[in-house]
Amino acid sequence: MVTTAASPQKKKKGKKFVPLPTLEAAAGQLAWRLGFSAKLGRHAVADMDLPAGTLILTEKPVVAIPRSKLAGHVCHACFRPLASPVESKAGFNPCLPRYCAPCKGGSPDLLALDSKLAGLRIKLNDIAKEHPVEHELLHLLVLLDVRRSTAASAKPAQPATPSLADETPVLRCSVADADAVASPWERKAEAWRKAVTAALRPLHKELVALEESGALEGYRASRLEQLQSDAAMLICNLTGVGAEGASQEAGVGLFPAGAALNHSCRPNCISVPIGQTMYVRTIVDVPAGAQLTVCHVQAYDPRPVRQAALLQERGLKCACERCSEPLAKSTDRFLEGVWCMNCTTDVLLALPPGTPEAQAAAAQYEEELAAAEAEEEAAARKKGGKKQQQEGAAANGGGAAAAAAPELAGPEGGKAAAEGEGKEEEGEAAKVDKWWRCAGCGHVELAHNTAANGPGDVVGQADKMWQQGAMLYQMKVPQLMPQAEAFLQSLQQGMDGRLHPYHTRVIDSLAPLINLALRRGDALSVFNYSVALWEAENAVQARYSLHQLQYLSAIVDTSAAKATHAQSAVVKRQFEKKLKAAMTTAAEIRRVLLGKSS
Repeated sequence: MVTTAASPQKKKKGKKFVPLPTLEAAAGQLAWRLGFSAKLGRHAVADMDLPAGTLILTEKPVVAIPRSKLAGHVCHACFRPLASPVESKAGFNPCLPRYCAPCKGGSPDLLALDSKLAGLRIKLNDIAKEHPVEHELLHLLVLLDVRRSTAASAKPAQPATPSLADETPVLRCSVADADAVASPWERKAEAWRKAVTAALRPLHKELVALEESGALEGYRASRLEQLQSDAAMLICNLTGVGAEGASQEAGVGLFPAGAALNHSCRPNCISVPIGQTMYVRTIVDVPAGAQLTVCHVQAYDPRPVRQAALLQERGLKCACERCSEPLAKSTDRFLEGVWCMNCTTDVLLALPPGTPEAQAAAAQYEEELAAAEAEEEAAARKKGGKKQQQEGAAANGGGAAAAAAPELAGPEGGKAAAEGEGKEEEGEAAKVDKWWRCAGCGHVELAHNTAANGPGDVVGQADKMWQQGAMLYQMKVPQLMPQAEAFLQSLQQGMDGRLHPYHTRVIDSLAPLINLALRRGDALSVFNYSVALWEAENAVQARYSLHQLQYLSAIVDTSAAKATHAQSAVVKRQFEKKLKAAMTTAAEIRRVLLGKSS
């Protein structure tokens, strides 16, 4: 049979379809497998029903380095704090490794490699200063490229022996796995690609010089195009790491197997790095055959914010189930909606300018305006007629002409005024390129009006108030905290009730308000704010998250204190009930996210 370029036999799969060697070696030991499709690309598929809390992946990083700001404070091998930290002063080079005594004494091969890379690492600092590229990215590119040269002689990837606790193999991926991860280089912004390429050119020159020097046996510098691909792949797939057993992040690492899970704004899994190990668990019950997903953005940001972040940071255009739902029917509408004062049961949503929906809203607004003018005119006629009868009776017939005057001035004058007002509003409407429509009753409003209380005005004021409140709060100056709290309380109260209780700015305000209330020992406010945050997040999306443990802990502490010091048996029982519920929920979150039973 003769095949053509269009024949299936000749069809080539892109890099996104290349399997990960380590995952292939672990086939049969994991509860999931890699799948491939034109729509989803490479994705993870559950091989069996997975209850919430199932550990599906345990992975060590291919490469990991400390954050630049902590490079002088933690060991570059184990990430534990250094006994003698080095302050980040002028001339400090975060790319030069520093080790604790145990790692320095137990890693002769590592020290030998460091001595050969010392000159290059010094130059990395100069490249980072000259170009707007992070030290971390340049350093990771060097380590990845050095390891790539040894990949051919390395042993085939093999998963580690399963632990007795979870019976899930600990995957230790190689550079071959990293090379199988698709790079979004072409989807990254042109400005970013130009800036990175400008830094990669001198880096590539240094890598070629390293190869020619023969200092590293067997090293072959990759092409510039490979470095570009690596840069985009790294920037989109790095995960926080730290010292073993610690939950605080001190560095970043690359986990290729974890990168196989696609993004969703409504994920069914969560990745939790602890030390230099990444654990991925299901957070809801997942049926066999379903795609396994994680979330790479803030789940309670409005849809446009999430999509913009994904596009900018990862080159992804999100088409997940949550983002594909009609906004007017999704709980996402509460994150950006303003209460509709017409029906008071749903929210007004901004309509994208220039769309058919916006044009229909403009036409509807004109109809509603005309109807309102007609009502005003009818009311004016009715009022004018009554006034004529009263004046006619008082004038005893002699004021017929005078009685006729109000009839002309009344309706016609009112109509002229209404027309003038209508034309003025039409002129204002022509200047406004944004309309808002209620998701419930369909009522239409202009984004802005002369009273500055249109939905666009309210959101703009809320954004400004959040910026001011957050800025003052982050300054951590005691004298400024009352002012910060006043701004945040206005947001929490929904800008005089105009914002929905689940609006993103209301949710944003609650965490700092909880902390401020904790500082001054206001247990009742801590409890109320924590409950409001829990209810808002669960109403928008019922998914567990690690930060929920923090404010659930606040609910537990305040409920216990209130129950202990309650003046009445009724109040005591109420808080004891709340305490029990909060403790039960916190225990369930720890089980699902961390695999801990208590």
